[in-house]
Amino acid sequence: MIRILLVDDQKTVRESIRYWLEPVVNFKIVGTASDGHSAIEQVEILKPDVVLIDLEMPRFDGIQTTSIICQKFIDVKVLILSMHDDNKYVSQALQAGATGYLLKNTPKEELINAISFANLGYSQFAPGLISRVVKSIPESPALGNQPTKENGRNNGHGLAYSDLVNLDKSDISHYQSRNKPAGKKFYVKIWLLCNVIIWISSIAYLQFKKPVYTSKWAIALPGSNLSTSIALPDVGQASSESESPYSNSEFADPRENYKFLLETDEILKAAASKIDMLNEEFGSPKVKILDNSTLIQLQIKGDTAAMAQAKALALQTTFEENLDQLRQEENGSQSQNLAQTLKQTRQKLEEARQKLVDFQAKTGLNSGEQPNILVNNIEQLRRQSSEINAERQRVTARSNQLLSNLGLSTQEAADALILNSNPEFQNYLNDYSQASTVLIKLKAQYLDNHPSVIAQQAQKDDIEAELYRRGESLLGRPFSQATLRTLNINSNNSSVSQRAELFQELISASAEQKGLENQATELNKQITSLETKLAKLTRYGSELQKLQRDVQLAEAVFSSTATRGDLNKPQNSAAYPPISMISRPSLAKEPTTPNKKYVFLGSFFSSFLLTTGLFSLWWRDRRFYAPLYWENNSSQNNHKSLPNSNSNNSIKAITKK
Repeated sequence: MIRILLVDDQKTVRESIRYWLEPVVNFKIVGTASDGHSAIEQVEILKPDVVLIDLEMPRFDGIQTTSIICQKFIDVKVLILSMHDDNKYVSQALQAGATGYLLKNTPKEELINAISFANLGYSQFAPGLISRVVKSIPESPALGNQPTKENGRNNGHGLAYSDLVNLDKSDISHYQSRNKPAGKKFYVKIWLLCNVIIWISSIAYLQFKKPVYTSKWAIALPGSNLSTSIALPDVGQASSESESPYSNSEFADPRENYKFLLETDEILKAAASKIDMLNEEFGSPKVKILDNSTLIQLQIKGDTAAMAQAKALALQTTFEENLDQLRQEENGSQSQNLAQTLKQTRQKLEEARQKLVDFQAKTGLNSGEQPNILVNNIEQLRRQSSEINAERQRVTARSNQLLSNLGLSTQEAADALILNSNPEFQNYLNDYSQASTVLIKLKAQYLDNHPSVIAQQAQKDDIEAELYRRGESLLGRPFSQATLRTLNINSNNSSVSQRAELFQELISASAEQKGLENQATELNKQITSLETKLAKLTRYGSELQKLQRDVQLAEAVFSSTATRGDLNKPQNSAAYPPISMISRPSLAKEPTTPNKKYVFLGSFFSSFLLTTGLFSLWWRDRRFYAPLYWENNSSQNNHKSLPNSNSNNSIKAITKK
């Protein structure tokens, strides 16, 4: 959505442009201004994306206003819309930082496109303006001066005024007199040739490369130290430990022993014999120990996927059998079973946990952090309440200022808002205005005793009576012409229109003030509710801590008992810890080499990058160099021609400027 601010001292021009732009789907007219000073204020308040501004305005003219907006609000794009096409005005607009300069006879569709492109940062100028400004630049001996912020603003696209000033005449001439850019057929031929080379090379590689398949799997080992240590603050400590030979630095990591075993000829021969294969054909596996983990990653290759998987399964089975044989050599007696003790400690733990769960279900207090969380939430709500109260004071001050500017009391302002918001009263008011207008016209043509005048006067009196009756009904007090003049905000004359704008601001301020009051009330309710809940949970905090302490103690006793029971058993696996298969030997779906996926993916991205690059070059020639070439070679009359000033879509037809 492009937010647009219209700035012109003539109301007819502003309304006409609004009539053009409001139906556009992605356009939103956020406001209008009749002079430069109010335009700057509107930009600061409304934060528009594009400002459409006239040159000649009271107080600040368009150039001064553009300069201030561009310096103070760097993200706002400014488009000059003027009836003047002099080089002086265009140069001043560029110096002020304007994104573009259009004439008021610009057709509707071109104006819409210009606003859209200006919002994207592209400079927009009426046909022929930039060429005339460039031709008016005096000869420059060098291009050493760099553009600065003082020389103009470049929005990232197109040429800023400083860039035009620093260009030499000969450079501009060379820039505009480029040779005719290459056409579409040229780029299509290059694209076809390069793609043929890329894809033929990829297909040839896949055709002649002999496939090799790889089966992968992984195993895991426990830590070399079998120990447990449980420490609870303010409760106690329970620990049990049994060291294996690998906990000493004199012994190697057991994974290194397993790696050695997997690569021994004895295991490889045994694995090869399982699948009736010679040892030379079986090959050696690739064994990788993953750092900072207990994992061993293995892989073995074969001519086919099934062969590679068969090798992996045979090697894994042989390795596990060899480990079992080594462990049996260290078997010893079994330690005493601590099942009964473990059962009792487990029962106590379950009872402590059940008490804690019942208490939590009863009180709604799940953890000791809940009160702290509630305190933080209450503080956040209080901060929000303070911010809303501060905003209410600001809005109230603004409302009081508007009342002072309107010269109304609070009651009169409230009455005016009631009248303005009532559709029936507004309908009577509109009918009354129309009847008065018709009566004035009739009196200008006929005498007061003419039947048409008498009938219209009677109609006006009837509408006026209904208007006063409705006003008295709404306000609850007598309603007169004086009251109508004081409170009416829908007149069309200039002074009352300004008063109407103040009333509109007062309406907005009143609505905002009411919304802030509702927010403050809702926040206060939430704060009161949370404070009540906090007081309730605080009372249950000490009991919750006691139950949690009982659970922790029971868990410590249970863990210590279980650990001692396990570690007191003979450590038959101390030298050869057990292994677990994290992933089974895989059946490769695609050969490791050559990998069709990566080959085609690389070819595709190469083709994509080639296509993107060639398309960018063609688009650059089409959008930038081609227009310059044709503009440079076109006739002078066509180059300087402007849209028909008598067009139905021309802004010039609705303005006197």
